[in-house]
Amino acid sequence: MSNNLVQRKIAIIFPCYNEEGVIFKTVQQVKEKLIEAKIQESFEYVFIDDGSSDNTLLELFSIERELGIKTKTIQFTRNFGKESAIFAGLEYAKENNFDGAVFIDADGQDNPEALVEMLNEFLTGKYDDVYAKRISRDDSSTIKSKLIEWYYHLLNKNSRFQIEENVGDFRVISKNAINEIVELKERARYTKGMFAFIGMRKKEVLMKRHERIGGKSKWNISKQMNFALDGFVNFTYLPYKLSVWVTVILALMVVAYNFYVLLSARIFNIMTLGIDFLLFGLLLVSCVCVVGMKVLMTILEEVKNRPIYIKNKTLK
Repeated sequence: MSNNLVQRKIAIIFPCYNEEGVIFKTVQQVKEKLIEAKIQESFEYVFIDDGSSDNTLLELFSIERELGIKTKTIQFTRNFGKESAIFAGLEYAKENNFDGAVFIDADGQDNPEALVEMLNEFLTGKYDDVYAKRISRDDSSTIKSKLIEWYYHLLNKNSRFQIEENVGDFRVISKNAINEIVELKERARYTKGMFAFIGMRKKEVLMKRHERIGGKSKWNISKQMNFALDGFVNFTYLPYKLSVWVTVILALMVVAYNFYVLLSARIFNIMTLGIDFLLFGLLLVSCVCVVGMKVLMTILEEVKNRPIYIKNKTLK
């Protein structure tokens, strides 16, 4: 519960992509929890329509009228991706001098009860970044959880700073944090890495993540793989280490193979093609090529200096 005489301006930012069946209910749940908790700051609900092809925009039109809340909708010309939508929300918060910003998914998976606890921690003024850490989630398999665990272990082992496991974009950040993140202009956005990079005063709040209210997740395997590679390329030394180790291994393989061929010819009078060595070498080279192409693509995107997103129009 907030007892401050001066209300702080806080933007509650929802990246939205084809969420016509869930966005209204998600916002309604958030509003009800804030009223129930008697948090009386000046909230503005900011919707970033990431090029939706369904009726998400019409739903966003109706929310202010039917729920009686202050809203702002920014629409992209096409689907630029969630990371771009987050950046658009950050820029809006900075341009309009908000004291804080909340990032929350439109599908209802982020727990509104955790948001109340996060806001209460944030409003003490002690923290610049209050984030939700998942203790469990209703939509995650054992295999997926183990893969995520391995990914973060590898990521943090090769990074100069820790990127928290089981932490997404659901968080409340201060004006200082907003300003610093906006200044990071790279096109390949890996926002959770950026939050870790800027440091500042942090606080975690434990949360059980819910299932989606409805609809299907747009977060497919291809997007997850690309996002994971963005983390490795932009926030670790892994591409460099990988190339060094593969070079060393291939060099040792060449030496070993030549010794093997020489020994076979001299002692056993046998000539061999060494197919196993060749296939293993090709596998190693392929791994380096995948990571290398991602690095080159990232560099190319930065050199082009294209906008991170393009607004179709700002509604209201």
